[in-house]
Amino acid sequence: MRLYIAGPMTGYPELNFPAFHAEAARLRALGFEIVNPAEINADPNAEWLDCMRADIKQLVDCDGIALLPGWEQSRGASIEQGIARDLGLVVFRAYTIVARAADMPVLSGDVLCAGLLENDAAVLTNVDELVATPAMRTEDVDAEVVDTDLLRIEGEFKVAANA
Repeated sequence: MRLYIAGPMTGYPELNFPAFHAEAARLRALGFEIVNPAEINADPNAEWLDCMRADIKQLVDCDGIALLPGWEQSRGASIEQGIARDLGLVVFRAYTIVARAADMPVLSGDVLCAGLLENDAAVLTNVDELVATPAMRTEDVDAEVVDTDLLRIEGEFKVAANA
């Protein structure tokens, strides 16, 4: 599985490259093919738009996106997450990926799945370990909104919004 790493850069020391490189190394050690924007755009003086153009070209060829902490406050990472979600790529919080099985991530109990709620911020609870599959996308899941803070998926899982 080819994963794109997205997270904040602008306004961070060293453009947050150390965090991008550390996460890329961790995910590569688990066996994933990683696209790291800190490697695509190694010039710290490059223009933001030029970087985004190069990054998005790489993103669209990935199977999923791994989000670093703080991505929500990043204009670029938010754009990348939106593109990934709209293309139907699998969206993860990077820290939840703990292993790889059959070329799919094995996730910890905190799991971010694209498209479960309008704001795309949902965390599955009561799950010790879960293998992410394309069936986790909402269009493939029989779900009903119970109230604005809870989505019930058929079976044992409950989803708490904005967690």
